[in-house]
Amino acid sequence: MFHPMARGAHRLVLPPKGYETMKYLHWSEEYNTGVQTIDNDHKDLFSLVNALQKEMESHTPAKNIDKILAALGRYVEKHFKHEEEIMKAYNYPGFAAHKAAHRELALDVHALHKAHVSHPSEVDEEKLLKFLRNWLSNHILRSDMDYVPYIRNKSTSEIENTPIPEDIGSAVTSDGLETVDVSVRVPQESVAALRRCAVLLNAHGEEAATFTELVMSAKTLTLEEADSRVDKLMQD
Repeated sequence: MFHPMARGAHRLVLPPKGYETMKYLHWSEEYNTGVQTIDNDHKDLFSLVNALQKEMESHTPAKNIDKILAALGRYVEKHFKHEEEIMKAYNYPGFAAHKAAHRELALDVHALHKAHVSHPSEVDEEKLLKFLRNWLSNHILRSDMDYVPYIRNKSTSEIENTPIPEDIGSAVTSDGLETVDVSVRVPQESVAALRRCAVLLNAHGEEAATFTELVMSAKTLTLEEADSRVDKLMQD
């Protein structure tokens, strides 16, 4: 579409991208869980997603978007860990499934960040933003509202005093894993450490679960794994 300018000149006006016509996320009463610390986390997540949209609309350099995606990944994991501490403390029966869903979502957010850092022009920003907006709404209105009735009758002081984790990570369980032989190449000085890792994992105890959680966290995604996840997300 062309619009006349001074002295007969013309400029090309491109149609807006889809995210440029989206309204910003707006907090409303329907999102309230009744747990102040959780609601505060959710409000912060709203702000981060809105900040991401604002940067996209201003056609900011890719590195600025990368910074927000990185911050979003860190905050998502901290928030998930906080929710899990509350659910575990009050024996929420859907804890395991909720925790597993958290891990998958954290992996998705970290995959989007890693892929965008590596090749921003190949990541569809409109689909990226739509995914994050839909995920956040569904996370609060569906998943989180499932556990709210189980803790609503607890005293506010009890819930609010549940520790907010300082270190963040994703949950992985070793239950049901079969023993397999694995051949890998590592530096000579790392052989002893690798053997100790094998002994630890074969013990199937709490330390093994903690170790697995550490090495399988979303932050350790390879670029190949990230690209595969992003490709699937962009197709959905």
